Amino acid sequence: MKSRLNVGVVGLGRMGHVYATNLAQRVPNARLVAVADIQADVAKSFAEEYDVPRWYKSHHDLINDKDVAAVVVAAPTSKHGEVVIDVARSGKAIFCEKPLSTSLQEAEQMLKAVEAAGVFFQTGFQRRFDAGYVAAKKKVEAGEIGTPVLLQSTSRDPFRPSLEYCDPKVSGGMIADFGIHDFDVARL
Repeated sequence: MKSRLNVGVVGLGRMGHVYATNLAQRVPNARLVAVADIQADVAKSFAEEYDVPRWYKSHHDLINDKDVAAVVVAAPTSKHGEVVIDVARSGKAIFCEKPLSTSLQEAEQMLKAVEAAGVFFQTGFQRRFDAGYVAAKKKVEAGEIGTPVLLQSTSRDPFRPSLEYCDPKVSGGMIADFGIHDFDVARL
């Protein structure tokens, strides 16, 4: 039997809950061993419901957990920089929800920390792996549909975002946090 990757999730809000639930139930080569959220009751409740061994209020405590080998950063966008830099310094692998940051300067600092630590890093752009998008890219590359000159995209989320999510001090909001998928797909 293959060994499973021990993962911790920082942030159990909108996307963090989705990632943590999938890691706990649907990813056979991963084991969710810890969760952290600044709302301790949220972390504790999630850990109890999904049989996660440890929960924390601080991302620092999760990062210092010796059993955690990789960290999913799903905290609000405004906290991505701090958490990613801390995780990189710990030497653990990182998956960071998109967008990386709301500022180019902070994104560059994150990249420098990841490169200096030499850790695995991936950003949460899932559409580039979606079968429909992959098939479309292959058709473009093969010249089957000519040279694209216009990309039209319509995106919808399955549920309404919280008011906090729409606060530009916390998140990139609907335009940056959703629209960034369209920029990612367009560059493929």
